Amino acid sequence: IKQLIESRDGLFSPQIQKVFVEELSLYPVGSYVKLNNGAIGRVIETNKLHVFKPVIELLFDGNGERDTKGSVIHLSESNVLNITQALSVKDLPAT
Repeated sequence: IKQLIESRDGLFSPQIQKVFVEELSLYPVGSYVKLNNGAIGRVIETNKLHVFKPVIELLFDGNGERDTKGSVIHLSESNVLNITQALSVKDLPAT
């Protein structure tokens, strides 16, 4: 998806790219991500207007401590936070 968005070679029209990206999110619901502040969360909602900025439920703070408050971050509303890495379940800290 990232290559499709970044490609400028005209394989697909911008309208086709938009439809494709809307249907297949870079960070699908249920996937785990690490933020630039070290926090880890689970994607709970995609954002069709900002595909790189989904809604995240925090699981661990930047120090690796479990977030028990159920904190939710709308990345599209933050100019500071962004996703640095997609994670798998095995990458999550032990609880």
